[in-house]
Amino acid sequence: MSIKAIYSTIEEVPEQYVDLFTERNGQYELNIEGVKTSADVERLQTAISNERASHKDTKSRYSWVGELTSSEVQSLRDAQEDLQHQLETRPAAMTDEQVEERAEKLAGRQTRQLERSLVELQTERDSYATAISLHEAAANQRKIRDAVDDALSGSNALSVVEGAREDIIPFAERVMTVQDGRIVSKEGVGFEPGLPFGEVLADLKATGKRGHWFPGNTGAGANGSAGAGANLGTNPFASDNMNLTEIGKVVNADPAKAKALAKAAGVDPAKFGL
Repeated sequence: MSIKAIYSTIEEVPEQYVDLFTERNGQYELNIEGVKTSADVERLQTAISNERASHKDTKSRYSWVGELTSSEVQSLRDAQEDLQHQLETRPAAMTDEQVEERAEKLAGRQTRQLERSLVELQTERDSYATAISLHEAAANQRKIRDAVDDALSGSNALSVVEGAREDIIPFAERVMTVQDGRIVSKEGVGFEPGLPFGEVLADLKATGKRGHWFPGNTGAGANGSAGAGANLGTNPFASDNMNLTEIGKVVNADPAKAKALAKAAGVDPAKFGL
């Protein structure tokens, strides 16, 4: 015996299947989990049609927005508000209160626009400032590395052991700075401020600091006699063996080296024009 999915009255439903039917909209529909009746399908199609109609209506209502930004939409709303206000007040002369109200609205609108423009300008300014800072830092780093190359090349360059340059570059970036376009030593880094990097290296060599960078350097004391002898020879600036002739030779041949030797011996380099 076959049964239908929908009956007009409960009496029409075969007695043994009455429990399987539920009253809906004045008729009795088969109600089995997972089984869809034609009424279920019809309701679903109706819901889909309603949703499509609503979507079409919404799309039609807001199609005028197009590619407008939120700021442009707000400007259009402001213009609409202003026109509406003018139409409402046009038939009669505006009272003082109406004039004041309109002025406040116009002022508020202009304030909002200025605030948006200010935020955009601040964001753009911060972006430029960051880019400039990064560019300047990279440029200064290149200048310091060039100063290292200059100090390690040329006829008066100090000789360093192989591989020392890898340590010297980060050391230079830490103790050197760019000042008025010149690469000089910073304050508070253990050297006289304002020294070119060649003199910083010469000072390190003369005093024995970072001795592992220089061939055969075992360090040098204040008098430059023991440690400096292996690399610089006897320090002619030392008080116990000061030799003006040798000082003159060193000053003429390598002023940076002479200055470092003088400082290592505790002598003011300025006394010798250094």
